[in-house]
Amino acid sequence: AATILLLPAASTIFGVGGGTLVAKKMSKRTTGLEDFEIVKIQDEHETSTNTTRNATDDSSNNQNSSSSSSNNTDLTRTICISGWLRDEHDSERPFGITPTSLQDTHELLCRYCSVYAPDVIPQCRDILKKWEGKEEELWHMCRSNYGKDPRTLLPLQNGELDNAMLTLEENTILNDLVVRTLGLPLPIPKEDSTKNQDDPNLSNPPVNLLSDVLVTSKEEETKTKKLMSNAEIRFYQAWDFRSAYGSELYVIKWEKDLLLEVSGSARKFQMGLAKKAAEEALKKTVMATLMAAVAIPATLLSLSDIIDETWTLAAERADEAGIVLAQSLLESDAGHRPVSLIGFSFGARMIVACLKELARHQVIWEKEQQQEGEKQHGEDSTKANSLSKSFFKKNSKQVRAPPYLREPASIVEDVILMGCPASINTSSWDSCRDIVSGRLVNCYSKSDIILALMYRIKNLTKILSPPAGIGKVQNVPGVENYNVTSLVANHGEYCVAVREILQMVGYNQPQQPTPPTQSNYER
Repeated sequence: AATILLLPAASTIFGVGGGTLVAKKMSKRTTGLEDFEIVKIQDEHETSTNTTRNATDDSSNNQNSSSSSSNNTDLTRTICISGWLRDEHDSERPFGITPTSLQDTHELLCRYCSVYAPDVIPQCRDILKKWEGKEEELWHMCRSNYGKDPRTLLPLQNGELDNAMLTLEENTILNDLVVRTLGLPLPIPKEDSTKNQDDPNLSNPPVNLLSDVLVTSKEEETKTKKLMSNAEIRFYQAWDFRSAYGSELYVIKWEKDLLLEVSGSARKFQMGLAKKAAEEALKKTVMATLMAAVAIPATLLSLSDIIDETWTLAAERADEAGIVLAQSLLESDAGHRPVSLIGFSFGARMIVACLKELARHQVIWEKEQQQEGEKQHGEDSTKANSLSKSFFKKNSKQVRAPPYLREPASIVEDVILMGCPASINTSSWDSCRDIVSGRLVNCYSKSDIILALMYRIKNLTKILSPPAGIGKVQNVPGVENYNVTSLVANHGEYCVAVREILQMVGYNQPQQPTPPTQSNYER
């Protein structure tokens, strides 16, 4: 009986059958949006095991067949949105996910080495040349020594979520709460006599196979390291979002061709800028001039034509996609679990458009609730006089289904925006803040020349008002601003900085409450 009583509550929280988010078919209702899909990321614990078993006939691998089932449902959902693609895999790669269609052996090996032997990354191309035609043997060697091969890297063990520990202050608060609630003394933990002993299951193998066996000569190693920049090494850094933060994970794949075109145009713009900025004075003053918004050099204005059209189109499509996303969240059958939104570049703009649309629906929802209350009050006042008549009248008509499955303001929990090409208009951000129940974080880089230039050219009336992606959102209570200039030197670097930014802002970590009188704050 207890189980039966619990079923309605579980369906409310998780949705029927643990329902997932699905993009609503909106192509006929939107004028320009051509490509929009919400993709649920499979639980890679099971995927990793299945792939490993298929890749080898070793019976020892079959012992992992009882790994976690992908049918497990998390209490929270996270949607990650990329708005800047260097290639087709950047809708997944920046968010701690192995791209489903990634087949490039060089990138797979580099990602693998970033976890087990970072020093070997610059030599991966030479390693693959030596093992050309024998990649399966190389993968088998890696699997024999590390338990995984480059195709089955995730999930990473001992991630932030696995090793999460309370701070001393948090532990004290929790202990006091337990003592006051239960009235029982806390048990004294026993000392672990083996905690200082080496445990091969808790760390990498003592012999670093990749660096000791697979590397080339020391002379070649030194030469190769000089040829690979820090940015290239960051590109290959693998991490695991689920291991770090948990949550049911989704990505949105949208307008791939357009976003690739925008990124390509930006590279052409940067190359043109480098050619025309021959004078040292221009090199030193162009950034200060842009950020001060005193004047836009004619050189930059002429170069902006390279990216102008695609940038404008991407902004329009992001706004349209935000409306589709809001409708998908409103009509989702995934229950009442909260949703967190993380996005950079035009993905962040899509999130802002989504929040504005949800805020618009919240106003409608509140009006309908008020009307429903007034109607109910009127029915109650006449019920005593015409109970029978009212009963038959109400049952003679089909009951209208409620337009909303849940209150729009109850959907979104936390929002992390990075390099957002959107206005810092106070009224717009007020409505966004009202619709977000948790944290609303704006991450910006003062050195993002592409965003600074293109936003101001397309918004000449707001020449003195920078976009959210290069400055603080001010005078909006509850908006957190983080300066990520140290992590992001140009707009394209958001693709490789997501992990570091989430760590900087303390995503999914306990936060000190913000005083209600404090408009916003910066870190």
